[in-house]
Amino acid sequence: MLTIVKKGINFLKHKNIKIPFLIFFISLFLSFSLNSSAEVLFGETYCQTLHKHLTQAEESITIAMYFMYPDFENPDNPINQLVNDLIAAKQRGVDVKVVLEGSKLNVSRRAYQKLRQNEVKVYFDTPEHLLHIK
Repeated sequence: MLTIVKKGINFLKHKNIKIPFLIFFISLFLSFSLNSSAEVLFGETYCQTLHKHLTQAEESITIAMYFMYPDFENPDNPINQLVNDLIAAKQRGVDVKVVLEGSKLNVSRRAYQKLRQNEVKVYFDTPEHLLHIK
C-alpha cells in the first residue's frame, strides 16, 4: 500500500498539484483502503465503550485530552475508571501515552501524579505545540 501512496504522490507532484489536493488524495485513498469506521457516543455508552477498548488493548494506547479531573473519593467518577484502565493496561505491558493540555496542569494534577506513579507516560502540550483539544 505504501508503494501505491508514494506513486500517487509522485504523480500529483509531477502534475504540479497543490498540497491541499495532495492531502485530500491521501486521505481519500486511506479511507477506502482501511476498514475503519467511526461512531459518536455519549454518556454511559461512551464510558462503557471506552472501558471495553482500553481493557482489550494489547499493543498501545494513546489518548489526548483537554484535562483529566478525577475524584478518587467518588468511586462512580468515570475519570477514575479511565485512569485505572490506563494503569491496568500499562501493567499488562501495553505502551500507554497520555497527552494533556499544558494550561490545565492544575486541573489534571491528581490524574497526572497517579499515572506517573504507575509509570504511564504523560505529556503536556506547549504554546509552541498546541493541540487545542476539546
